[in-house]
Amino acid sequence: MSEPLLGSQVKAPPPSPTLQVLGLFTETQQVVSEAEIVNTLKRTPIAAAVYINSLVRGGYIEECAGGFHLGPRVLDLARLARRRLGLSSVALPWMRHAAAQLNQVVLLGSRFGDKVLCSEVVSASAEISEIVQRGAVFPLNFGAGAYVLLAWLPDSDVDDILRRASLRAFSDRAVTDVATMKARLAVIREQGYGVSRGEIDPNLGTVAVPIRGIDGRPRAALATVGPTVAMTDEAIPKMAGYLLAAASEIRDRLSLLER
Repeated sequence: MSEPLLGSQVKAPPPSPTLQVLGLFTETQQVVSEAEIVNTLKRTPIAAAVYINSLVRGGYIEECAGGFHLGPRVLDLARLARRRLGLSSVALPWMRHAAAQLNQVVLLGSRFGDKVLCSEVVSASAEISEIVQRGAVFPLNFGAGAYVLLAWLPDSDVDDILRRASLRAFSDRAVTDVATMKARLAVIREQGYGVSRGEIDPNLGTVAVPIRGIDGRPRAALATVGPTVAMTDEAIPKMAGYLLAAASEIRDRLSLLER
């Protein structure tokens, strides 16, 4: 019998005060009184008032008749969450089709600061899918899928991000210095897609394209990962063309959903 997961053996910490307060709001209780917040936080009225004021200043709650209701910051977070969920649901059918057609792994990645989150993976190869898994976090030099998330950003943004980034060497072909990275980004912008061969793993290659928002900035990366022997000079443009068409369809459908 296998050992239970570590998380099941450790008592979960109590939720933060912010989550305790936000958890008071429900579909049927959209206004919460100050007394309810004080009771939930189990603090003195003065200490609770200080904390309530910090939530108001942060835009998480707003004062209203009878107490407080949710503020604009929570609405912004909800909007971002809906966009992220919408992206995955729209992209997955195209990813499944691409994985079957190309007989490779197709992944969807998004940038968070100086890291890349692999948010979805569709695999036609169990062996490759062990390397790129859903929920994994990678540095910004993790192949073409990461590069295209930077290539269409303003130069000032790229400089700021790369200044904070840690460029790790996955193989002897990995890009680990800023000057080489910026030169690579210029090539990607010119050709419209990114290619990396042997930079993540000596035996793997990646072709990636951006899914861009209405502002032109990369919102996500759509990438296919396969054996380097399959990433020939003849095959790469065909893979890129397939991904570019899929990214265009995903972008158009998202724009319709978010109007």
